Amino acid sequence: IYLGNLQTCPSGSDFCMTDIIHGAGGSVQIFKRCVTEIECKDKWLHQSSDLDYCTDYGNVLGQGHYSCHFCCTEDGCNSKLVPQKSTWYTKS
Repeated sequence: IYLGNLQTCPSGSDFCMTDIIHGAGGSVQIFKRCVTEIECKDKWLHQSSDLDYCTDYGNVLGQGHYSCHFCCTEDGCNSKLVPQKSTWYTKS
């Protein structure tokens, strides 16, 4: 579980990202950061948003090494492990 402090994102990086990276040996790394809209589109919309093991994270298990990148749009929306679906970035 991530226990960092809430931070204000700098201008231009107005979106919140949670990266969950599963290693082949079962290790899990979690990163929370501010990102640009371009990175939000790339990591979330193009790489993660259509994967069941990401969109239903915790209920659907992925196998081996995989990553899920969640991009959300409200202040503090990535304070939990997976942001609430209502805050997920949806523009295409």
